[in-house]
Amino acid sequence: MYSRLRGSKRRTYYSTSEDEDSGDNENNENIYKSTSSDTRRFLSQDSGTKEMKKNAKIIERKAFSQASSSEYSDRLSNERLKRESKNINEQEELDLAGRVIRYIFTIEKKKNAITKAQIIKNVFGGSTKNYSQILQKTKLLLSQVFGYQLVDIGSSKYIIVNEIDNSIPHLNFNKSTKAEQVLLFIILCHIFMYEDACTEENLWDFLTRLKIIKEDNFQHPYFGDVKKLVTVDFVAQQYLEKKVLNKGDSEKYEYKWGPRAENEVSYRDILEFVSKVYGGRSLNSWPLQYKTMLEKEGANV
Repeated sequence: MYSRLRGSKRRTYYSTSEDEDSGDNENNENIYKSTSSDTRRFLSQDSGTKEMKKNAKIIERKAFSQASSSEYSDRLSNERLKRESKNINEQEELDLAGRVIRYIFTIEKKKNAITKAQIIKNVFGGSTKNYSQILQKTKLLLSQVFGYQLVDIGSSKYIIVNEIDNSIPHLNFNKSTKAEQVLLFIILCHIFMYEDACTEENLWDFLTRLKIIKEDNFQHPYFGDVKKLVTVDFVAQQYLEKKVLNKGDSEKYEYKWGPRAENEVSYRDILEFVSKVYGGRSLNSWPLQYKTMLEKEGANV
């Protein structure tokens, strides 16, 4: 099935006001220094008149006023930042981290990505105070206590993946989701062997040849609604990434591994599974996929 891909070339796929305040402060300081120098020069002139001295004092007072105003503004800003970043004690940190972990596990049951906005709203009550500190504690506890890694997948979204090596990829084959996960594993195998991406049309053709779907009938007695699983559920769960190839009346889509699959599923497990399907062929008999596997394993060392 995949022998025609040998030797083929692999495709690659893959938007302040504080600055203004800072600039104003620097300008104020320069004005103050410049004006003070001018004042000293005016007052030191033997031929200076009372009017010159009067003007110099006015300039001096303005400069001091500007400088004092700037310093006062900076002081208020620093005090505000200190209040916002006030440290919490260790017990408060543990309590908040525990609440974040419970919330993460609740969301994870549906395999949905966890967003920063959700955590702030549902755990922190809408406040970002101490968020970074608590998130670091959360990552530490997830790793040391539960054996999970909190992975940032971009756009302020996170997923958790199992850090413990298993004989089966880190997919959880429990009773309620076993059929879905088996279908997902088959699809991930196909995408990996098919140069890391395949069109939706190609994927349907593959599943048709396996007799998982029949023409336009996507219902299967074991897997359920195959079309919904592929186009909606697996995409929402970050196992698959769906990309529009062309827009219009006949939109076409392409699928590749999503960030959850990249973090949970081993290329070696995929290649070993395919090798067994083909009667125990050696892994390096698929040179492109074998090279990709070694590159990823090297990057993870």
